[in-house]
Amino acid sequence: MKRLFCLTAIATMLFAACNSKEETQTQKFNIDATELVLPDGEAGTKDITLRSENVSPTVSSNADWLTAVISKRVLTVNFTRNESGSERSGILTITPGSLAKVEVTVTQPAYVAPTENDLKVGSLTEDEKGVIYWVNPGNRQIAKAISIDRTTGIGFSTLEVAAVGTSQVNGYANTTALTAAGNDTAYPAAWYCKNLGEGWYLPSLNELLDIFDIYNGVSHIDCTPAKPEALTPDEKDARAAFDKMLTDAGGDAMNTAADDNNGQSYWSSTELDDVATWYVRFGKFTSEATGVKKNSATRYVRCIKTVGDYVYPAEPVIMSLSPATLNFAGSADTKTTVVTVANGTVAAAESDADWCSAAISGNDVNVSVTSNNTGETRTCAVYVTAESSYGLDALTKQITVIQKPLGSFKVGDVYREGDKAVGVVFWTSDDSQSAKIVSLGRSEKLAWAVTGTAAATTLIGAGSASDGADNYAKIKTFVASSPEDCPMIAYCNTLGEGWYIPAADELKALFAAYNGTTWSGAEVKTYAQLNAKEKANRDAFDAILKGVGGVEIDDHTQTNGDQYLASTEVSATEVNSVRFGKVQLNTDTAKTGTSRYFRAIKLVTAE
Repeated sequence: MKRLFCLTAIATMLFAACNSKEETQTQKFNIDATELVLPDGEAGTKDITLRSENVSPTVSSNADWLTAVISKRVLTVNFTRNESGSERSGILTITPGSLAKVEVTVTQPAYVAPTENDLKVGSLTEDEKGVIYWVNPGNRQIAKAISIDRTTGIGFSTLEVAAVGTSQVNGYANTTALTAAGNDTAYPAAWYCKNLGEGWYLPSLNELLDIFDIYNGVSHIDCTPAKPEALTPDEKDARAAFDKMLTDAGGDAMNTAADDNNGQSYWSSTELDDVATWYVRFGKFTSEATGVKKNSATRYVRCIKTVGDYVYPAEPVIMSLSPATLNFAGSADTKTTVVTVANGTVAAAESDADWCSAAISGNDVNVSVTSNNTGETRTCAVYVTAESSYGLDALTKQITVIQKPLGSFKVGDVYREGDKAVGVVFWTSDDSQSAKIVSLGRSEKLAWAVTGTAAATTLIGAGSASDGADNYAKIKTFVASSPEDCPMIAYCNTLGEGWYIPAADELKALFAAYNGTTWSGAEVKTYAQLNAKEKANRDAFDAILKGVGGVEIDDHTQTNGDQYLASTEVSATEVNSVRFGKVQLNTDTAKTGTSRYFRAIKLVTAE
């Protein structure tokens, strides 16, 4: 059986102590709002975002006009028209498992019947270029209209410059800024709307999402991405009605499934950064920014305008997390996510697992994990909440935390087969689940190939600078009938299966681990010239080797340090070698020279 032995930390290498901690499943429940004030007395639905962990919440209502459906991520509130003549309130009671109950108060004003002079959905605008798709229920002389026509697929911009249209709620301000910043070649989407006539503009991200919600008949928050044929009957009816409103006015439907089974995508005027802009897909719901180039020409433009004394809402909180996923090895550790917030401030960072904790430090969230002794990879979430500067809803986003079990590798770990130490880790893969170990001992000073043999004067083909295993296999094949021609064969055979002589780059990686620096960052120095950190790192690495019965990398008997042969050929008679006193890669080491050592390595994987 193979296993790792945990050592204490040395110099710049991190070696976590082997601790055990029993993992428990902790119930968590958070909800974004516990008060919901409805804008009018009409019937409808509203969504409140929530987060549940290890709990299946239930919900009940104390009013017959108020019902709700709850899942682990959203509370959908349903309400009838309020024809009581006065304001009314109801309470939704959420029971999140064994946790304390949570009450959500819903307040709804009385219904006010429309008059003959009120604006109506489906009516043409005065310029007959659009139809009204939304009327303010509190003042039916205020509305928004959408253009009848749309463009073919065009780009948002040909420029990769500082973003100028970043509002999430005010597309008019975005369009004004974009058209002021460049001509119709630089910003064709914004200019298309400006040229449509007075008041028309390219909608912001939130305005485009509002159109999607009306078009689809359900909030995008609760919309499962689906191709048109997988939509619910209610969604199909809502889309058909919206498209009919446009086509009856002589315009284009929002989405033509026959043309694109996933549906058409529309540009918003909200830029993410210098190279990307938000868009919304209207077939199956998608709102993407990452990788959406501004110069992409596969998205449509649909313009909107306001009617009456419309007042744009305050800017919502905008927050990004970088990175949004943190990957940990099995040992206790801390990593940082940088939080960028606009229109708000970071207020909280909370983990949903007891083995993971989070702390806010300025614009950083420092996430810490304990040692993972469970034997399995574990995952949790850290919820970062930013509060609005304008009294709007807070915004919560998730950092996903993934931790491998202990048994994954760290540089400096002693690797054991059964109870026997056989090597020390000097390199690990990105996921720490595989590693390369260096042998505890080393050969006597030997030649790469014996003088007078074919191996000493033939280019065998072992020329890889990175793959020593491939080089070693080719060397073994070449000398299969006379393995004594290459002394490295006998040396590796004494160690057992899987050992081989490292390639030049693998020797460089060993040097970097030994020296506590990078190969390119190390200077040409003798041991006496090393700084204290380099000396400490080398001494510590050698101490690990000697502590389990091995031999140090460099015994300091030579001024420039001990030199090790690589398996990498550079000619028929020469090979690479690396000097471990001062950093030096020799590319002209004679195969037949007998003043250098071999040190074998082996690739291992976590169980």
